[in-house]
Amino acid sequence: MENHGVDPDIEVENMPADLLAGKDAQLETAVDLMMKAIAGKPAGLPAPPPLLPAYPPSGIVPPQP
Repeated sequence: MENHGVDPDIEVENMPADLLAGKDAQLETAVDLMMKAIAGKPAGLPAPPPLLPAYPPSGIVPPQP
């Protein structure tokens, strides 16, 4: 690999006119690819953390053994 970088999985050519117009073909291709990859996998919400006990009225929490 000396004097040679990593070959891309997907080759996308950025045209100078598109870059000047604010369009990034590489970014759009990457976002489209990721949206397709996660389309059938809904994330859902994680389970809520366990409830913590309330502080005592004195405000001093006794040390745990």
